[in-house]
Amino acid sequence: MKSFSLILFLALSFAFAPSYSLLEQEKQAFEATNTYRAKKNRDPLELDTFLCRLAREHSERMASGKTRFGHDGFDKRVKKIEKNLGTGSVAENVFMASYEADGNEAVEEWIDSPGHRKNLLNKSYKRVGLGMASGKNGTFYTQIFCDE
Repeated sequence: MKSFSLILFLALSFAFAPSYSLLEQEKQAFEATNTYRAKKNRDPLELDTFLCRLAREHSERMASGKTRFGHDGFDKRVKKIEKNLGTGSVAENVFMASYEADGNEAVEEWIDSPGHRKNLLNKSYKRVGLGMASGKNGTFYTQIFCDE
């Protein structure tokens, strides 16, 4: 009976687990982003699963070579965000390394870039999504911000 209860508990735990879990590297980037924002007296960003899904999809497309490194398709992502979240302001950071870069490295590179740093510190942004993917050409990160 005890083993049946344990099996049932484990089965239910997985059944009701969140449908999205951050990879360790994505978690690192999320935490590094909020640590940097705190140092600059900015409010922490809330992690949004919809934005994470879009960010990971974009990183996967870059890693697979289906799209080039950059912001291709950004307008389509903005429309999806507006439709699903009703937000008015959206920004995106992307990062690529030819090696297995971790989330901290991605955020450090964004901090060193004036345009990316501006996105990281924008006071109007309340939510963020992060997505990482690796491919034969390296590691790709996408970070999407929105204000609502």
